[in-house]
Amino acid sequence: MTLKKLRKKYKMWQTLAVVFLILAILCGILQYGNWDKLCFGAAFFSVIMAVYVMLRYGRCRVCYNLLDPYVLFHGGHCKFCGTPVEDEEEKKC
Repeated sequence: MTLKKLRKKYKMWQTLAVVFLILAILCGILQYGNWDKLCFGAAFFSVIMAVYVMLRYGRCRVCYNLLDPYVLFHGGHCKFCGTPVEDEEEKKC
């Protein structure tokens, strides 16, 4: 997965988590049936998926240690082995 796709997928799950959490809080305040439990469940699932995306795809390609999110999203070097974090498409050119 390229860094561009990873950023897009991670931000999507992160945004969904925030939206569902806000909906759950609003439904809880307005006491709107059981929708708050459903929204809390969806928010929890979205947070789990955001963490999964980071654990699955956010690793160094050389030493397999987790990358710092700043390095992953803005470029830089792995702090463990010093390998530059590059996009897969950039390496092919």
